[in-house]
Parts: sequence; C-alpha cells; structure tokens
Amino acid sequence: MKRLHQVFGMLGQKLPAKSSPAIRGLVEEAQEIIEEGWEEDVVSSDLALIAVAQKVEHFEIAGYGTARTLARQMGLTEGERLLSDSLDEEEKTDLLLAQIADPLLAECGL
Repeated sequence: MKRLHQVFGMLGQKLPAKSSPAIRGLVEEAQEIIEEGWEEDVVSSDLALIAVAQKVEHFEIAGYGTARTLARQMGLTEGERLLSDSLDEEEKTDLLLAQIADPLLAECGL
C-alpha cells in the first residue's frame, strides 16, 4: 500500500480509500473454510486455505501488473520500479504458497 500511495503521489493524487468486493469475497471464503471445522481432515482444510490465499495473490498480481503497465505508459519510471517491486513480492508469495502446498498434496496422494 505504501508503494501505491507513493505512485499516486507522483501523479498528485491520493489513493482512493475503497475496499474491493473481490477481496471481501475471498476473505469470506476463507472464513467459511475455517468455520466448517475440518478438524478431522486438517490437510484438506490447509489446502483449501492455501488455495484462497493464492487467489488473493493472483488478484494482487493482476492489479500490480496492470498498474505497472500504466505507470510505464505514463513515463513514471520510478512508479514502474515501485510497482515492479510489489509485483515481485506477490509472485514470490504465490510461489511460496505453492511450495507449502506440495507436501500436503503428496500426503493426499496427488
């Protein structure tokens, strides 16, 4: 968020304080998984939560990728760099989540 605020500041704008219905939906999905109480199948519960977390990461990757492209087209070199840093972080987190899921998938025979 700090980087987004910086990029908007480069444009003389403030980042709108607006929540995302898509992210709210993903948070609700995670909450449902938690509330279903899959204690007897912790691996499936963990995999389901990892899947939701990856959906969030993919949403963020799409957003930062689009914002970076717009910054590039507007000639905001520093903004492009900042958004590239955020994009890289989100991609690394997505990869980490996939690595965490791998042994759980193997445990399920997948």
